[in-house]
Amino acid sequence: MKKLLFVLMIFVLAAGSVFADLASGLFVNAWGRGVFVPVWYDTTLRTFNTGSGVSWDPNNRPRVDFRVNGATDFVGFTVHVNSEDTTGGSIASGDNGAQLWVRPFGNDLLRLTVATHLQNDTLRGRVGTDTGFENFVMGESMFGLGGDARDPLNGNAIFTRFAGGRTGAASNESNTSTYPWAAGNVFFLSSSPIEGMFIGLMLQGAFPQMDFREAWRHVQIGVGYEIPGIGFARVQYVGGFMGRENDPLDMFNPAHRARFEAAFAFTAIEDLVLDLGIKYWAPVELINRFISTEVGVVAVERFFRGVDIAFGASYRHGDLNVDFMAQVLSIGAHTGARSHRDELTGGADGAHLVFNVIPSFNLGQHTVGLSAILQSRFAHTNRDGTVDEDSAWTRFGVGAWGRLNLAGGSLRAGITWTPPARTNLTGPAFNRGFVTIPIILEYAFF
Repeated sequence: MKKLLFVLMIFVLAAGSVFADLASGLFVNAWGRGVFVPVWYDTTLRTFNTGSGVSWDPNNRPRVDFRVNGATDFVGFTVHVNSEDTTGGSIASGDNGAQLWVRPFGNDLLRLTVATHLQNDTLRGRVGTDTGFENFVMGESMFGLGGDARDPLNGNAIFTRFAGGRTGAASNESNTSTYPWAAGNVFFLSSSPIEGMFIGLMLQGAFPQMDFREAWRHVQIGVGYEIPGIGFARVQYVGGFMGRENDPLDMFNPAHRARFEAAFAFTAIEDLVLDLGIKYWAPVELINRFISTEVGVVAVERFFRGVDIAFGASYRHGDLNVDFMAQVLSIGAHTGARSHRDELTGGADGAHLVFNVIPSFNLGQHTVGLSAILQSRFAHTNRDGTVDEDSAWTRFGVGAWGRLNLAGGSLRAGITWTPPARTNLTGPAFNRGFVTIPIILEYAFF
């Protein structure tokens, strides 16, 4: 009997110790944002409107989320739930979904993660000007501005985060896409073999079967190294279509092209961050036997997204803050070309310029700031060599805001003005102007 009691006592103590270790690694964090626009005026249609939701999508519910995390030195999990889903039901899996991870050596030498959704910001661009307010200054997703307008510039514009999973944007060309190209579940292998270095490999796929070529098109491989006292260098490959595609049954989509990215963040000067990123989109040739009327002639459709360059700067001096981002998109891009035997014709896309600057000043518990966005698209060249003047456009927007900084969150309100675009294009979807008064509520518990 004494032996039984002794064994039971040892068991209870051991179980209590394990529980204590696990409980000490349990924590909850949360982030959410909701927007109420008591009035916004369409200066073109001359209508007054109102609405509420989130800042990045007028169709979504206000985002209220929380993440439950558990971790020991060797294993851990995350369950992320939010309320913004619009496909049915009141809650849905969030950006990091449901995931579990294992560190076989109990350190950062190797970490294996499987998840429904995943995002990892370790290599992401270090500068961004997407505060939520910019969606109302000039956000394509909020008002359907058209003309290939870009949404506010977050860190993905400089260097894309690791991201994937079952839901998310369908295209990897979006600045704000959380999931560059969604497919199945996620397997993520990461390693920090030496101090300052991070290596990541992300695969996506559906069990039990997914075509290997399709899985490779969803791969993402990236490496970053923090140079002490100088900056942060990063390179990566983001999968997609590339090279010659000749399978007539393949689900080819020219928007899903592979790309190579490189970036360097200069951090040697105190209170100043400069981050420069370059993205090279792999050219694609699609063999199409159905666009030629000549028997036996194979026509080739060429796609080249070109080169994107993004630059961000963040400066802090006392209570003054200045954040700036600029993009030059589609450098050298081709709209497509067809070759019949040895003949080649083709056009070119006009480059796209994007600028956003946000100066702000801290006043204790309050912060005031301005936001200005300018976008311009140069004219395309048609396949016959003529210039499509109607494809060129310029649009700008400005806004002023004030924020009440609260413990664990903030309350922001302001006014924005976006006049109609300067362009030869017609149609209310593009040539519309707006005046908005957004009120943004936000909380963050980390």
